[in-house]
Amino acid sequence: FSTVRKNGYRAGNSVFSSPSSPNEEEIRFLEAAEYGDIPTVREMLSSPTLNTSCVDFMEQNALQLACGNEHFEIVELLTQGKSMSRIGDALLLAISKGYLRIAELLMNHPSFRVNQRLTKSPGELMLLDPESDFYSYDNDGTRFSSDITPIILAAQCQEFDIVYELIRRGATIQHPHEYKCQCADCTHMRRNDALNYCLSRLNAYKGLASPVYLSLITADPVRLALKLSHELTRMADVEKEFKKEYLKLVTQLYDYLEKLLDICRNSEEVNAMLSGNERRKKTSRKETRDSRLNQLKRTIKYGVKGFVAHPNCQLRLIEIWNGHLTWLRQLSISYKFLLAVGMSLSMPVLSIVFFLAPQSMVARTMRSPFCKFATHGMAHAQFLMLLVLNCIDRVEWFKSSPPFAFLIHQTSEHGRHTEFNWCEVFIMLYTAGLLWNEVTELWDDGPRNYVVQLWNILDFFLLVILITSFVASRLSKDWKVAPHLYKSTNPVSVIKSCYNIYLYIYKDFFLNRSHWIGSDPQLIAEALYSLGIVLSFTRICYILEVSEKFGPLQISLLSTVGDIIKWCGIFFMIFGAFLLGLFNLYSYYGKPEAKTTKAFTTIEETFITLFWSLFGLADYRGVEVKYDHQWTRIVGYQLYGAYNIITVVIMLNMLIAMINRSYSDVQVDSDLEWKFARAKLMMSYFDNGNVLPVPYNLVTIP
Repeated sequence: FSTVRKNGYRAGNSVFSSPSSPNEEEIRFLEAAEYGDIPTVREMLSSPTLNTSCVDFMEQNALQLACGNEHFEIVELLTQGKSMSRIGDALLLAISKGYLRIAELLMNHPSFRVNQRLTKSPGELMLLDPESDFYSYDNDGTRFSSDITPIILAAQCQEFDIVYELIRRGATIQHPHEYKCQCADCTHMRRNDALNYCLSRLNAYKGLASPVYLSLITADPVRLALKLSHELTRMADVEKEFKKEYLKLVTQLYDYLEKLLDICRNSEEVNAMLSGNERRKKTSRKETRDSRLNQLKRTIKYGVKGFVAHPNCQLRLIEIWNGHLTWLRQLSISYKFLLAVGMSLSMPVLSIVFFLAPQSMVARTMRSPFCKFATHGMAHAQFLMLLVLNCIDRVEWFKSSPPFAFLIHQTSEHGRHTEFNWCEVFIMLYTAGLLWNEVTELWDDGPRNYVVQLWNILDFFLLVILITSFVASRLSKDWKVAPHLYKSTNPVSVIKSCYNIYLYIYKDFFLNRSHWIGSDPQLIAEALYSLGIVLSFTRICYILEVSEKFGPLQISLLSTVGDIIKWCGIFFMIFGAFLLGLFNLYSYYGKPEAKTTKAFTTIEETFITLFWSLFGLADYRGVEVKYDHQWTRIVGYQLYGAYNIITVVIMLNMLIAMINRSYSDVQVDSDLEWKFARAKLMMSYFDNGNVLPVPYNLVTIP
């Protein structure tokens, strides 16, 4: 609108041109309005020669001067007399100064009933009636932008009473279109004045994000504030030029949500805050333990940590976490641990009771979030114990101990599996239970919500690795290949000539592990199983989020993952550049008589040398050549030295600094970060599904 305003009203004047000077009568009239001289103003309004629309050297008319100095009687006289211009500007001025009486007086003026002037901006009204003097469409005549409406200004100024009066009269803030909107209005504004387009959107968002406006415009301000904060966060990523302003509005909304919890006086009001007034829509098969937590789920999704970590919200979470077992709150950690162990040991009996009497007191107790967490955590601990027992027979001390003779891992002398032992059977049973848990969670939450959880991705890879390992172990039992596929074929040929049929079935048992091919299923199974053990133990970090002592440390560890990923993006570009450069320089010296070592002669050797040089374990003499090629030697030393300076001295220290910063950021707000992470963990146990831990969950529950 600024382009139209300038073309229509300022085409003949320079920006620095001085306004026309008022005469003596107009000067006297303007001074009387400015200083509140009621008799003089009343007398001069009856003069037929007075131009009531005259302006001073600041382009302010009498109505604007009276509003700016809060002269209510003068404003009342001016609006009752002759037709007065710039009533809209006067209202904006009164709103900006918080003069409620003057604002109400102007809002009741008949001129606001035309063309919905109370709800439209000056720019919109100018397009409807270019000849109107309701607003000053000249930059010198007003201090407000052409896209500012009275309610936007009142909301930005946090004027509660004025916003209420405007809303009562039907004024609302129009929500900006999507940033990439291709409608005619948005396209026109972007092409003509991109700055005005962005500022108009920002002004509208400032009004929408006002706590006063949110409190008056909707019965569910929490839901609207969360939705708006999410939108503003996206806008901060899109409009990088105004990122700071948008993030400031997001922080303002977060503070508003926390203050709403501060004023809650009892549990009923807290429940109302966490519930919202929208009708609950069934988005999944999963039934929520308490529908009043739907609002809390949304705050966790949008990352409103202050709201989730608020004492009132945390207290409500603890109440639901303990369920009807209110005495749990008085127990210490050690007693809770003993209770979890006792429930785990009695789980076979509890599962039968839960299956036969799902509505009994025992079943109700097992459905409480605390009991679910305790039994599931102990089930995972049992799974880890099985993994340890399955490996313990290969430890020398346990091999010679008679009590551990029942843990025989393999019956073949050379390490070939003949059958699964009891420990592996239980591991497969637990794996099947974990698989069923993931399938039900995927079905309940949907693929989109499932993949956004880091621990779900970890569980998925854990199951894929373990299942593949078990399948490969099974294939190893019946592994049949031709003898020439093995490294040593002569012994096999001799045996085959004598025991052809016997060899066909059992030949793999006669061969030592050193004769196995690299793609042997047993080797693949062992490698995958090792990865599965590592991933299984990392799952403990998920349980540690409940602990106040270990939780912040685990959160700090996860927060550094993002820094490491960003660092790796830069590091691998540098690493790849030096890898190709050094390989290209020394690839022609691959013969033993050319170099003393194999460093840099192949891609593999170059990668190994550069990688271990990060830890000071590579030989710097790898750049030497036996030939008298000084230029190659000099360039090689320079490249290798530059690589060590950039990666070891600069990049590694940069990584340490980034990790230290992330750790410090978490430790500064360690209590907030821990409570937010604990709330996310608690919410995962608030649903009625997956009551029984693995492997008891394989039993179909009615």
